[in-house]
Formats: sequence, structure tokens, C-alpha cells
Amino acid sequence: MIILKYHQRLGDVMRMLPIARHYAAQSREVCVECLPQYHSLFRAVTYVRPCLPGSYQHIPRIDLEIWPDRYGAYRASGQTWEDFVYAPWPGVDRRIVFDLLDPAPSLEEYGMTPNTSLIAPFGYSQVIKPMPALVCQRGFEMFGTPFRILAEPRQVEAAVDAGWSESLFVSARSIPDMIRLVRDAANLLTVNSAPAIAAVAVRDSFNLIRSGNAQDDVQSDRARVVTTRA
Repeated sequence: MIILKYHQRLGDVMRMLPIARHYAAQSREVCVECLPQYHSLFRAVTYVRPCLPGSYQHIPRIDLEIWPDRYGAYRASGQTWEDFVYAPWPGVDRRIVFDLLDPAPSLEEYGMTPNTSLIAPFGYSQVIKPMPALVCQRGFEMFGTPFRILAEPRQVEAAVDAGWSESLFVSARSIPDMIRLVRDAANLLTVNSAPAIAAVAVRDSFNLIRSGNAQDDVQSDRARVVTTRA
């Protein structure tokens, strides 16, 4: 068995899936050691399964995490996340493949239509966090209506407490559903976050607001870089 360790940050867990697929192609059993809130992701793939931190203690881990132990080395390298993490596997195909993702359209399940655009303004690890209100305003300028704002329940609660209408928001019931919503929306505007990484895998094109640090930005010719100002 191969155990790949990446405990947290959904986008990073998604970005290391190609390494798991590389080992699975060698007929190896592969497990990603990560926190339980990310385990639903693995319902979208056939080639790897999750395991909890501390499982299989007799098996050595391949530790891919940057934070906290390798963060200083990462920043000093000047490399992108992919180039830094994938350095031991220079020839690996870095495409993220969700080979078990439900192909059925997801929008109707969430009260949307094929004309609905999606704005994903929230993230956790950006160096400079764009103001969600400005991201949403930019999305409205670009797409008009109808649109929905993709957010986790606690983000929705905070926004509603601040005066936003709850009807603006949509929360995916699982990580595969989040990926499907990103895939199926008529248009997508996202900050540098897990929805952006999912979009690289499942969309032909999308709109991206950068992270504020080029070293961290999603690297893809499918991303059209925009700013919060027209």
C-alpha cells in the first residue's frame, strides 16, 4: 500500500490526486491520509481512497504537505505549488481526473437552471483575500442574472448576519456535488481556491481572480484572469 499524506486544504488534496493515480496505474493500492471533512471527495475517483490520520501506522507515508514543515522551503524555492510538490515525479501527468463523478446535470437539484452563473468568492489560504462583496459585484457585472454564490453553510450564515439575502447562496451537500456545480454552471467566477482547482479539471474555461501571490496561483490556460474592477 502507498499512503500519501496531505491532511488539509481541499484544493491541495485535489491537486495531489494525479500522484495517487500514478501509483494506482502500477496496480498499487493507494490511500490519501487526510482529515475526514475531505473524504467525500474520494467518491469522485476510483483509483484512491481516503484514510484518517494515524491509520496504518506501520506503513511509511509519502508526506506531500507544505504547511507547516516545508512552508519556508516552498517560499524560498519560488516554485509553483505543482512544481514544488511534484519535483520527485517529474514525468507524472498532472491532470486531475474525476473518473467517478456523476455525469448527470446538477443545477436542477439545487434550484438552478442551465443559464445560472456561479460565483465562488470565498477561500481560506490566499495571501491577499479579495473582499467577497467585490468579487460578487464583479460577477454580477460580468454575467448578470441569474447567478448564485457558492458558499459553505457557515459562510452563508455569516453573510446573512451581515445583511445578505440567503436566496443568493447555494451550498453543495458534498465535495463531488461542489465539483458538479462548478462544472455545470453557465459561467464561473472564482478566487484562487478549491473551486478554481476543480474548474481546471471539469471546465473548458472559467474566470479567475488571482491570489495576490503568483507562486500560489492556479496555473491553467483554461483560466481567464480578471480583477475585481472592470
